[in-house]
Amino acid sequence: LSLPCTLNLQLMRFVFDRQTGHKKKLNTYIGFSEILDMEPYVEHKGGSYVYELSAVLIHRGVSAYSGHYIAHVKDPQSGEWYKFNDEDIEKMEGKKLQLGIEEDLGKTFKFRTF
Repeated sequence: LSLPCTLNLQLMRFVFDRQTGHKKKLNTYIGFSEILDMEPYVEHKGGSYVYELSAVLIHRGVSAYSGHYIAHVKDPQSGEWYKFNDEDIEKMEGKKLQLGIEEDLGKTFKFRTF
């Protein structure tokens, strides 16, 4: 197994609801580290299998059929995180770096962390 220099992961946060016959958005918060070490998952050791998170694309909206995407992107020079929302760019600081959840403070979430 060889891993790429850049690793893209996608979480499909929608399920098919058999009762309605439509896609349903999952609202479970998923937390994850900014560092991903893949070394335990490869058979042939000998390389660096550590990835550093550089961006997250987030779907905002209550439905699988509508909504809006925002991006959280890390500046490779400064290490600062920025939120891109159409023409608005905002520097993210402190607790706001919860990868999308800052817009949902006050709502009830189920939490899962990997």
